[in-house]
Amino acid sequence: MIKEDNQVTRWANYVKSNPGWKEAHNEFIDAQISKRMRMIRKLAQAPNGKRKLMSLFGINSVAEYKRLFG
Repeated sequence: MIKEDNQVTRWANYVKSNPGWKEAHNEFIDAQISKRMRMIRKLAQAPNGKRKLMSLFGINSVAEYKRLFG
């Protein structure tokens, strides 16, 4: 628990001393989401890609796959 408290304290100090933290954080998160979506689209186009995605995400029906990935 001490380690977690230390991390929270360090993060709070970082946020207080870096006014632009939110923009940088949002940029990072947006980039991670974009990478994930590119990977999903690329895998969907591969042989048996849709089946692999269904397995990875625990999707049991084509209707659910279409709802999630279009």
